[in-house]
Order: sequence, then C-alpha cells, then structure tokens
Amino acid sequence: MKPPVRNPLVALTLALLVALPATAQDEPLVPQSEAEQQLRDMRRQQRTLDLDACKQALAWELDVRKPLLSGNWADDPVGRRMREFVSYLYADSPFLEATEFSGTPEEVRQCKDMQASLLAYKAALPAREMTDPFFIAYTNSLGIRHQKLLDALEWCKSSSYGGLHIQQLEDYNKKYLEFMAITERLAAHQPLSGVKAKSEKYPWNVEFIDVLKHTGLLTYFTEAFNARMVDLNGKVVAINGLMNHQKDIIKIVRERWTKTNARLTNVAEMMEKRRDYEYIAPLIAADKQILQHFEEMLKEAEAVQKEFEDTGTPAGRLRTSEGLAPDALKGLARDSS
Repeated sequence: MKPPVRNPLVALTLALLVALPATAQDEPLVPQSEAEQQLRDMRRQQRTLDLDACKQALAWELDVRKPLLSGNWADDPVGRRMREFVSYLYADSPFLEATEFSGTPEEVRQCKDMQASLLAYKAALPAREMTDPFFIAYTNSLGIRHQKLLDALEWCKSSSYGGLHIQQLEDYNKKYLEFMAITERLAAHQPLSGVKAKSEKYPWNVEFIDVLKHTGLLTYFTEAFNARMVDLNGKVVAINGLMNHQKDIIKIVRERWTKTNARLTNVAEMMEKRRDYEYIAPLIAADKQILQHFEEMLKEAEAVQKEFEDTGTPAGRLRTSEGLAPDALKGLARDSS
C-alpha cells in the first residue's frame, strides 16, 4: 500500500518527477519476500498470541529493515527495497492489534512489554517521519537519474570520448581566438603576413577563405566536426536537464533526512529510559544504520552533481565549455535543435 501524500512539500516533489519509460514504471514487484510471508502467517494466527509469536513479530520488524542496511543505487535504481520498506511500516500489525496473550504470567508480561515498547516507538517516530526521505527518493526516481548521470560522468572521463572532445574543443578555441585577433588587425588595416590584401576596406580587403586557412580554422568547418559538436550539445542539454531535476530532489531529500535523523536520535534517547528498552533496542539500532547507509548513498548522488558543477573536472569543462570564447561555439551545433 502506497502511503498518501500528506504534506505540501512531498506534493511539490511529485511535480518534479521525471517521465520514465513504461518498462521502468510498470515493472512488476519482486516475488513475495520472506518478510511478507511471515506477516501473512502472523495474520492467520489467532488474536491470542504466545511468547514465540510475539518474538516472531519483533523479528519480523527487523527482517523488513534488512534490505536497506546494504546495497547501492546500481543494485536497485527504481527503489523497490525503499518502496517495500515504506509499505511495511504503514501496514497493520497483528501483534500491535493483539488484546490477549497466552502462557505463564512471566511470558504474558514479556509479551505485553514487547507490545508496549513497539507501540511507544511507533508513536514517537511515526511511519511518515521515518519513511519520508525514502518515499521522496523513489517516487521522484532519484536512483534512476543518478545512474544516468553516473553513465554521463564516465563518458566525460573517457579518453576516447569526453577526453577527445575536450582536446578538439581546446584546439578549435585556440584557432578561433587567433582568427578573431586577425580580424581586428584587418579592421585596423594592418598587414597580415602571408595573406594577400586588396585595396578595398575591411572586410573586403582579404579573402575570407585565406584567413581561415591562415589560422587553421578551416579544418573545423567540416561535417564531422559539426556532428561531434551536435552530439556534445545534445549530451550537455540532457545532462543539464537531469541535473536540474536531481538538484531539487536531492535538496529536499537531504532536508528530510536531516529532520528524520534528528528525530530518531531524540526518540532513541527517550526510549533508552524505558524499562522495556531491551525489546526495542535492536530495532532502533537498525533504523539508525538504515539512515546512515542512506546518507552514504545520498552523498554519492551529491558528489556526482558537484563533479558536473566543478569546471576543473572533465565533466564540468564539457558541460560548461569553461575556457572557451563566449561565442566560439555559436552556430556549430545549429542542427541540434
């Protein structure tokens, strides 16, 4: 069951959702997991639970968290594990709904303490607060977009692709600047060694083709170079589009993660004072690990963004054309539209 959007900020993030291919959106869920089967088994049991059933219920709470203790974006870019985690935390619990327990007085007491500790924890840290960062991440395709940007980053770093483009752009830019300097000299009627001048005023006092040949810029007026520039321009446009969406989503997820992490820290301190803390301690520890691991994944996504924004990296240089004359590429990628 997907939880409803209950606040304006989450609704805002949904508006930023990048359109996905039908195969990515419609892909079926993974087969029923062991945690799902355990939940079904518990629901088949009577409302009267014994100590083993209560222990099983707490163990189930840990089981549904295990998938988020490891892994990365590449393992699950569409966020199946996050989606299941969110669904589990919103699901009704037969254990929490139980009103009677069986066994010895001591066993019944333990069952009630287990139930009370779990109820207190869920009340102090509602499912919505715990799952917000994950819900926003997978509904807005953060993992899919991260993988696409990561692929683009590898392309930019490749010597046979991105590196070759950088070298060609720098060579072209050098010749372009030389060409512009020569046109200024010609405009001032200064002689140009090696280029025959006519009596007319600039720009008719020399042949344009002669200036292109003189600077070496003519070699770049080819279909092959223009095609490469069109290809590069298309990639840059795609990268910028991905980055603009990703930047907004990462910012919101980071804010929600910070809020959830702070809340969990406070709740953990509060729960430690309970006499039944021993029952809920493993669950709190697991939730802390989940948030820590998720932050590491979030840092990976942030690092890719920063590399594209850093003009000192190959990706940043290609994306921003850093170091090129402002109008050097004007018209070269005219066919990209």
